[in-house]
Amino acid sequence: MEKGSIAIRVRKLLIENGFDREQADVLAMVLDDIYHSQMDNAATKEDIKMLMQMMDKRFEAVNKRFEELLHYVDKRFEAVDKRFEDMNKRLTFIQWLIAIMFTVYTAIVTFVVTYVLPNILG
Repeated sequence: MEKGSIAIRVRKLLIENGFDREQADVLAMVLDDIYHSQMDNAATKEDIKMLMQMMDKRFEAVNKRFEELLHYVDKRFEAVDKRFEDMNKRLTFIQWLIAIMFTVYTAIVTFVVTYVLPNILG
């Protein structure tokens, strides 16, 4: 419908039903503006379809970014796990080395107390 055709019909109906011309003109203009503003902003099926496609693409991009982020986080945790494993190996080696040193120290002290001190003191 052309702009104004509704206003003409509404104005005519209002005048026929007892409204004066000035009131009919104002109401017809308001109703016509409301009708055309709604029609100008109305979405077609194609608009909605295009919006859905754009949203799908955006969600795909977000999902891809999220998957990349998860992959990055997994790599970081693997790196941290490897560091902990390396530290565990080093600590195990240090513990083994301390045990050997303690054993050697105990053997030396036992030797000194058993054989060296009696010879020096006695």
